[in-house]
Amino acid sequence: MALENNLNYFANQEHYKNYCLKNLRDRYSINDVPERIKDVFINIYNLSIDDKNKERLIELDFWVPACYLTYRVLYKQYKSQEDLFLEITKTINLFQELIVCKITEEEIEKHIFKLPKRHSSVDYDFIKYSHLVDNEFCTTIPEEAKDVIRGKSGIYKLYDKKRTLIYIGKSINLPDRIPSSARERGAYYFSVFVCDNIAHMNILEPYLIAIFEPKLNSEHKTTDKPLFEIPIPSESVIFKLLK
Repeated sequence: MALENNLNYFANQEHYKNYCLKNLRDRYSINDVPERIKDVFINIYNLSIDDKNKERLIELDFWVPACYLTYRVLYKQYKSQEDLFLEITKTINLFQELIVCKITEEEIEKHIFKLPKRHSSVDYDFIKYSHLVDNEFCTTIPEEAKDVIRGKSGIYKLYDKKRTLIYIGKSINLPDRIPSSARERGAYYFSVFVCDNIAHMNILEPYLIAIFEPKLNSEHKTTDKPLFEIPIPSESVIFKLLK
């Protein structure tokens, strides 16, 4: 099942937002996303998991708004960054008006753009709001780790309570990304491979995922192992995240 068709893949609104931002970076090389666009991702996620809205969307046989937005971001080509941001903003306005019955399906298709019917694989078993905040999660980087990752980019590994590897990710700003990624996935420990070269980092992430097969990574997993080796930077010690 494609991620954009399954909201249950996302642990919470931050996870969904970061997934969208990651695709903006990878697909369009957009690193500086305006706050108003980040807010759209949060708002459309919340709109999608509201039970009242769910009934209306099922009645209309439409896609979950958050799923539709990621579909547009991932698979449609845009002439400019401004066109892409306009599309993102227009999408949430569209669904907000649709849900409160201010516009009809016919008006949408005539005046804005044709809204596809929901895909059969869309999962309507929505995540509840109680999942959005879990104070048990540890998301503070310890002082001894800050000196290692300050201003650095690279690969990070996340581990559960038993120090079992659960996820591998990458970031051009490790201090900013690790806490939010740990919260999204319920991690308690992390380690890093600091990379001085962005191209090396981008190649290294899928390579390490293919080797270690962390359970929370869905992309880059294979039934076999790479037949070649690439240079791997030294891995840090495993640090414990603090509350």
